[in-house]
Amino acid sequence: MLLRNIELEKAACMLVNWYDQFRKNTIKAQIVPVPENVLEYLRQDLVILPKECSVLSSSDTSKTKHFNTYNDEFSDDEDEEELPAFPEFSKKLSDSIEKLGGSAFLKSDWHSPKDAQWITLGQSLKVKDITDAYQLLKASSFCKEDFAERSSLANAAGFH
Repeated sequence: MLLRNIELEKAACMLVNWYDQFRKNTIKAQIVPVPENVLEYLRQDLVILPKECSVLSSSDTSKTKHFNTYNDEFSDDEDEEELPAFPEFSKKLSDSIEKLGGSAFLKSDWHSPKDAQWITLGQSLKVKDITDAYQLLKASSFCKEDFAERSSLANAAGFH
């Protein structure tokens, strides 16, 4: 009788577990571990972009103009909430996009945010900066499933 360990089989299929071995035979990729504080943010339903995206949208060098409508239209000086900030993770994302030639296709280990393409300018899954990445990840139900509470060894290292 053959006993299968589904968790081990899932772990073996994760990109992080096979990419180095097959790097020459597959698409170019950058693997960025997602820290727990970013996962908590991504699990929330409210779409408020991190502080790093506000800096990017006000920059003249930004490839795509983005607006944080929450801050621009609804902020109140007296009751202003602090925007979430993930400088280290945002820097890793930005660096990864640049290493891939300035644009990338975003996906977790299991899903792409194909259900959220409506949220980006041009309704594309092409990620040109961290604002595109955060918008797609926040709006995608498929990716939210991947970012559910960690319950197995397969994603304990922060890969999703």
